[in-house]
Amino acid sequence: MDIVVGKVGDTKSKDGLQKVFEIYDKDGAGFIDMDKFKQIARELGETMNENEIDEMMHNAYILNNTESNESFSFEEFYAIVTRPRS
Repeated sequence: MDIVVGKVGDTKSKDGLQKVFEIYDKDGAGFIDMDKFKQIARELGETMNENEIDEMMHNAYILNNTESNESFSFEEFYAIVTRPRS
């Protein structure tokens, strides 16, 4: 997640992260799902395959207690991105 967000924009403020989220949420649905994330990863030149993206989304679900392992809202996205790393 950090890799993709870091390539897109300001991750220092909630407003900046909202703008990053809106880039991902191109249709304004209010969430980023697997298909959107796969498209974004390809656009950013990430070489992750579908299984790796699935695993990343599942890890975000487990580690951050998101509502679903198939998509996440801005608040979940914000919590994931700003979560302290050990």
